[in-house]
Amino acid sequence: ASAKSSISEDLSIIKKTFKERGTGLLDTVPGAAGGVFFVPE
Repeated sequence: ASAKSSISEDLSIIKKTFKERGTGLLDTVPGAAGGVFFVPE
């Protein structure tokens, strides 16, 4: 298992990269029922 902090760090890097390249939107939803959603542009 990965540490939660490293996963959120990775996600913020991916989020920033996707935004800069116009790849799409990475949306994170916290909580037990949450997750990561990718919305292509």
